Amino acid sequence: MVKAAVEVSGSDITVDLEGSSPQVDWGGNVVYNFTYAYVFMALKSMLEPDIPNNDGCAAPIHLEAPEGSVVNCPLSGGRGRADADSVTSSPRSSTGPWPRRCPTG
Repeated sequence: MVKAAVEVSGSDITVDLEGSSPQVDWGGNVVYNFTYAYVFMALKSMLEPDIPNNDGCAAPIHLEAPEGSVVNCPLSGGRGRADADSVTSSPRSSTGPWPRRCPTG
């Protein structure tokens, strides 16, 4: 399970994944860098999809992911369904700051 809380403070966005499931012994774990990339892609796709990727786009996006969880596994058991699921479910499950910009189907 991936649990997420999103906080917007000025121009910064913090995604906190505290409470996500502990790492598993099959290919459902994701290392921190991949988790950040998926969070960044989901947010950028909702907010400013036409701006090219650059450091300025990534700078205001902060991620808190507990080490030893499925979203920050130091020694990943392999990437698997957690990767694709986190991208496809994150925007749809958002009822947070941008509910009108999130697909619902």
